[in-house]
Amino acid sequence: MSTKTFTSELSSLIKARFPLIYIVTWEEKRAIESIHHMVANKDYFSSPRKVWTWSVTQGFMCNGTPQQSDIKTSMRALEFIDNHRSDGIFILKDLYYDLSRPSHAIDQALIRKLKDLVNSIKNDNFFKTVIMTGYDKFIPDDLQKEIHIKHFELPDKEEIKEVLMTLVEQNMHNAKLKFDLSEETINKLCETASGLTLHEAENAFALSMVT
Repeated sequence: MSTKTFTSELSSLIKARFPLIYIVTWEEKRAIESIHHMVANKDYFSSPRKVWTWSVTQGFMCNGTPQQSDIKTSMRALEFIDNHRSDGIFILKDLYYDLSRPSHAIDQALIRKLKDLVNSIKNDNFFKTVIMTGYDKFIPDDLQKEIHIKHFELPDKEEIKEVLMTLVEQNMHNAKLKFDLSEETINKLCETASGLTLHEAENAFALSMVT
């Protein structure tokens, strides 16, 4: 699935008011960047929506600007979303880790708060969407029917090629690096990088230029 297809399908879920979405990915940063681009694209949304991100180290950030940096627990993050009185997309980077614990170790109050938040969002006048990110398809039994799972796939060949050509362009005038820009070599490099994250592919390409 291309990034464009992913953002198109995700925008439909958001506009349909799915309250809680879990994005399964190894590429948290790229997934969040695609959400920011989606929200700013008028083909998807007629007016931009604020995108909030939360982590246990930074608290909340709104459109890249620190906000509510003192909120460092999942429970407090959910409470903030519940009490927030405007539209928004809330991306929770670290909620996954609290929910992926063994069943006997999960905080039942957190499960209950998520259920209550889902109901609150469904009945709210504000358009709010909560998005969790994580790398494993693990959902507690109590939340199986509450969470919509969406996969953010690894980059396709065209996305990998774009990274390669950008890297080449940035280093073209470096006499210490070697470049073979034949179509055969480019295709071979892109095929070799298939199955890697963009970050891994970029590192592999950079290494191939110095060896």
